[in-house]
Amino acid sequence: MNIDQSEYQLIPVKILKGHKAKVTSVVFSPDGKSLVSCSNDNTIKIWDLKTCTEQLTLEDTETSEWFPKVNAVAINSTGEIIASGNGDKTVKLWNARTGQKIITLTGHEGEVTSVCFSSKGNFLVSGSKDKTVKLWSVKKGQGISSINNPLNEIFAVAFHPTYPLVASGGNGSDKTIKLWYIKQHKMVVLSGQTDWFSGGTTSLAFSPNGKLLASGSKDKTVKLWEIETRKEIATFEGHSEEVTSLAFSPNGQTLASVSKDKTVKLWEVTTGKILKTLTGHDQAINTVSFHPRQTKIATGSEDKTIILWNL
Repeated sequence: MNIDQSEYQLIPVKILKGHKAKVTSVVFSPDGKSLVSCSNDNTIKIWDLKTCTEQLTLEDTETSEWFPKVNAVAINSTGEIIASGNGDKTVKLWNARTGQKIITLTGHEGEVTSVCFSSKGNFLVSGSKDKTVKLWSVKKGQGISSINNPLNEIFAVAFHPTYPLVASGGNGSDKTIKLWYIKQHKMVVLSGQTDWFSGGTTSLAFSPNGKLLASGSKDKTVKLWEIETRKEIATFEGHSEEVTSLAFSPNGQTLASVSKDKTVKLWEVTTGKILKTLTGHDQAINTVSFHPRQTKIATGSEDKTIILWNL
């Protein structure tokens, strides 16, 4: 792939401050009016993007003091329900408007590291350090199935946008991605990463049309996989440390990646060219999300801040 060696760039940003520990996950609401973030300070925050101020703080006071962290958040297609993956081994569902907890889903035996809704929001998938991927019915508030993956603690899960297919990645010695075809009860292995997946919650991302899967790992690369053929079709190189999170633009033409090297990179999907390298965080970046309608991304970092980048 061709690498653009242009200088690092700073572009207009807004910095959101309020979390008291590292920011582990950020996601825009479907209408683009708010941003949801979570942190190891055991809170979930909803930010008003018009004023760039904190709108609500969601906190579960019943959570054990031994697991004071939220590892991942996701929001359903209507923007009404937030899911969180938590250090207390649970998945929690929250009312995004009131901030009230709806239900606590139990069944994992290790920290829940990642969560993702299906495109219609009727199902939720979670990954855990207990080496399982679990599928939940949101309406019923209960588990449907559980997939054991004895080689991997799961660090990333992603739901295909149109098909009942889940991708998962973790820290196992096999260094593979698993594709779980839910209806067929079939699993396919994608091999090609040369190191484990990082602890980022979104180091797997399907393209909006579902034809591609992007993955990032400790080998410092971003890889693109073609879902139809299940083959690796590209490797993007440019980060100097592990890639922790990925997000496609709404039109699928741009891929954003963040890394422990404190940078954000924007890639042209068809060529692998680096369009921009963005700097601004003081510490490793854990998470990235693309705005659903505007040329804007959000990133969350170990430095406890969220940056809104106007591209």
